[in-house]
Amino acid sequence: MPLTDRRMLDALLAAYPSGSIAVVDREGRFVCAGGSRLAQRGLTAEDVVGKTAVELFGEALGSRMNAGYERCFAGEAYVDQQSIGGQYFEVSHSPIVEDGEIVGAVVVTVDISPAQAERARRVEAEQRYASLVSEFPGATYLFDSEYRYVIAGGRALSGLGFDAAMLVGRSPREVLGDAVGERIEGWIDRALGGEPVQVDVDQGDQVFEVRFVRVPEEPYVVSIAVDVTAARSSQRRVEDDLLRQEALLREVHHRVKNHLQVVQSLLGMTARRVRSEAARRSLLDVRARLQSMAVVHTELYRQPADGTVRVDVFLERLLAHLRRGLPSVGRAAFECSLQPLEVSNDVALHLGLVLTELVTNAGEHVLPRSSTPRLRVALSVDGGVAKLVVEDSGPGVDLETAGEDSLGLWLVRTLTEAHSGTLTCEHGPRGGACFTVTLSLDPAEAEAEAEAEAEAL
Repeated sequence: MPLTDRRMLDALLAAYPSGSIAVVDREGRFVCAGGSRLAQRGLTAEDVVGKTAVELFGEALGSRMNAGYERCFAGEAYVDQQSIGGQYFEVSHSPIVEDGEIVGAVVVTVDISPAQAERARRVEAEQRYASLVSEFPGATYLFDSEYRYVIAGGRALSGLGFDAAMLVGRSPREVLGDAVGERIEGWIDRALGGEPVQVDVDQGDQVFEVRFVRVPEEPYVVSIAVDVTAARSSQRRVEDDLLRQEALLREVHHRVKNHLQVVQSLLGMTARRVRSEAARRSLLDVRARLQSMAVVHTELYRQPADGTVRVDVFLERLLAHLRRGLPSVGRAAFECSLQPLEVSNDVALHLGLVLTELVTNAGEHVLPRSSTPRLRVALSVDGGVAKLVVEDSGPGVDLETAGEDSLGLWLVRTLTEAHSGTLTCEHGPRGGACFTVTLSLDPAEAEAEAEAEAEAL
C-alpha cells in the first residue's frame, strides 16, 4: 500500500481514536498525519505533511524523533516512552515494508499521563508506607487482590525468618505452602470484602495477633502482625488465677455449709434437752434462721464468681426453693415480677436474707390462716436504689411495736439499715400487708453507713 494511501491513516486512527498517528518516508518527512495530539499542538495535517520533525518541533525534539525513525528504517519495531512538558507519551514505531523494502515508518503516539500519574502516586504511596513500616516493632505486609506481597517490613520480620526480598512479588502459598497460604488467602478475601479480620497465629514459641484491613477505595489489604506472646501468657496466668480462686471459693462455700449444718444440729439437740418452752422456741427460731441463711448462701454461690450477681435470677431460684420447702407458700396464689439487675455479692446476700425472712414469716404465720392465700414478690430499681416488695394476704403489722419482740423483723431492719435503706409495712391494694424494702446500691454510701453504726456501737 503506498505511503500516501489515506486508508492506512484512517485505519490507524480508528484503532487509536485518542492518539496521534503519523507516517514518515525514508527522508523523515511526514507523508500523512492526524489525531487528537496533533490538534492539541494547534496543527493540522496540511501544516505537517511534507515537513520534517526538526522543521516542525525544533532541533532538540526533532533530532530525538529522527533517531527513532532511523531505528525503524533499520528494521526495528519498538515502543518508547517520552516526557514532554510534564506529559507522558507512549510512542510505538513500526517500519512500513513494500516489495521487501522498508519505505517508511508509522508512528503511534498515545498520551499515558493519567496512567503514569497514577503509577507514580502508587509508587510514592508504597515508598511512604515502606518507610513507615521499616521501624514497626511487629511485622506488616501489603497484599494486592491477587494475594501477592507488595510490601513487607517491620523489625519482627527477620525474627520470623524472612526479609522483604523473599516475599515481595510472591503469594503466601509460594512462601509458606498450600495449607498456611490457603488460610491467609481466606483472611485476605474477607478483608477485601470489607470485613476487618483479627486472628491469633502461633509461630513456634511466639504468638502473633494478626489483623487484615482493606485499604479504602484500593484493591489492597494491609496486614499487621504484633507479638502478643507476653500478653497472652499474662492472660493465661490471670485465667489460671481465676480458676484457682473459684476452686478456693467452692471450698469455702462447702465448709461454711458444713459449719452451718453442724450449728443447726447442735441447736436442735439443745432444744430437745431444755425444759423451758420459751427457751426451746427461741433455739428452734434461731435454727430456722440459720437454715434460711444456709439456703441463701447455697443459692448465692451457684452464681458465677466474678464479684457481681444477677440478683433477679438469684431471687427467682431462691423463691422456687422456698415454695418447695413451705407448703403454705406453694399453695398460695403467687405473683412474681423481678427486674433484671446486677449487684454486688453483699447486696445480693442481704436481699436474699430479707426475702427469705419475709416469705418465711408469711408462710408460717399468715398464709395458713388466710381463706384466700396469696403472695406477691416484686423487685425494681430506680436510680441507685433497689426496691423489694413482698405482699401477702395478712392483716399487716405495726413495725414500731412488733419489731421489739420479733427476731425476724429485727433482722430485716438491721440488714436494710446496713445499706442505707428503709423498711415499711402498709396495706396493699388488695387489702393485705405490703412490706417494702429499699437498699442503696451505692457502695460508698453503704460503707459510710456501716462505719457510722460501728462507731455508735
